[in-house]
Order: sequence, then C-alpha cells, then structure tokens
Amino acid sequence: MWRVEGIDGLELKHAEFSTFRFGRHLHASHVISLPSPSIHFKVSGQYYQMESDQIILLNPGEVHEMGSPHHFSWSFRCFYLDSTLMRAVADSCSPAVPLPRFSRSIVRDSHIRQVLLYLHQRLDRNRFDSNLKRDFLNQMRPLIKTHCVGEVDKTGHAVEKPASCLDQVRIFLEDHYSENICLEKLSDIAGISPFHLLRCFKEKFGLPPNEFQNAIRIQRARSFLNRGDAIIDVAMKTGFSDQSHLTRVYKKYIGLTPGQYRNSN
Repeated sequence: MWRVEGIDGLELKHAEFSTFRFGRHLHASHVISLPSPSIHFKVSGQYYQMESDQIILLNPGEVHEMGSPHHFSWSFRCFYLDSTLMRAVADSCSPAVPLPRFSRSIVRDSHIRQVLLYLHQRLDRNRFDSNLKRDFLNQMRPLIKTHCVGEVDKTGHAVEKPASCLDQVRIFLEDHYSENICLEKLSDIAGISPFHLLRCFKEKFGLPPNEFQNAIRIQRARSFLNRGDAIIDVAMKTGFSDQSHLTRVYKKYIGLTPGQYRNSN
C-alpha cells in the first residue's frame, strides 16, 4: 500500500495472492477495486464471481469479503478515497454534484475500468507530477457521474432517517471502539433482547457487533499508523490486549501486518 505526493486523502494498493482470502471486513473510506477475473466477492449477503469488465465500488462501512474459491492466484488494484477527496472529485464536476454515494457495489463498465487501470498504473510509479491531481480528478469524474447517487454525511455514511435502534448501536461502537463492551450494554442501548440484537445487527451491517467493533478498531489503527504512531501505542489506543493481538487481527483484515503496512507506505 502507498500514498501519492500531491493527492491528500488517497491510498492505493496493488496486491497478488495465492491462498490468502480476506474475511468479512469494512473500510472507513470509499473503495474502488479492480480485481482479477473469477475471484469471489461477497457484499450485502450476495456472492459474485467477478468478470474482466467489472469494478467493485464500496461506500464507507460496507462489509464485504473476497478471495479465490479454489486457491488460484489472484490480484487486485484498489483506490481508497477519504471523504475530503471524494468531496473534491464531486466539486470538480460541472455542475458540482452532492457528496456522492456509490449506487451499486458491482458495475460493468469496461471503458471506465480501463481508464482507472491506466490511472492506477501511473500512480504506481509514485513520482511527483504537478499535473497528477488534476489528471486524477479528470479521470475520476466519469465514475462519479455515472455510478454515484444521493448524498452522504461528513463521515461518508448515507443520509438517512433518524437513527434506528441498530444505528444507535453502530454509532456507540464507532464512538467507543477501544472499550470492552458487553452484549448486554448494547442490548440496553437498542432496547431489544441480546439474541434479537445479534440477529438484526448482522442482517443490517453484515457482521455481529463484536466483529464490527474489531473492524472499526482496525480502521482506526490504520489511521494511527499513517501518522507515525508506534505499533505498541496503536495497539493500546485501539483496545487490543498487546501488539501481538493487534498484529493477528490486522493481518486478517488488511492482508499485511502493521509493520508491513507501515513499510509499504
């Protein structure tokens, strides 16, 4: 994974795997992924077998998983855009569009995919270019105009009706991610039984509350690593028992250890 000088809020990844599979996880950013054909991708409870002209588009907080179904080699290229950069892309459109939310998780668009592939390969060179941000915005605009809809709030979540009891639990977990939180506490917040909460929360967000909290911890850990915090300090700040615990969970969600992730930036 790496970042590009001159384009704040952008992180990129190019990875190749043989046996590794990403379990259920989420991202705090918008994700644009260009996977190799035939990999299996699951989002919102539905499996897809990816094809060569398809693009994966994820909004912040969408739980997903992917990997090769038969342990074949596979690869992908990813753009991770924070809400500020997404705002910049939206503002650059003519006319400007509301802060966008991807309308579908899987889209078939061979032309835009090719444009994004070329852009990612160019950014892979990681050399400073004064025109790079302008070109990035120009080449992202068609995707935003074609495959986005609606508006999201400042954190990237969809603008919706007042929070439901499940949203209140999600917000509590996001605000208290580093704490040890028992199911009974969440049940009290939601006003429903623990069993009912487990079933409904997983149906809505794709993960049970404890795994959702871990996913939030990993995203916060990623931010702390990006600003240069020591790995042991990151473990303590994000609620892991020690550095080894953070390393195990981080590898599961990101595909890299915290040290490998830091060295790749």
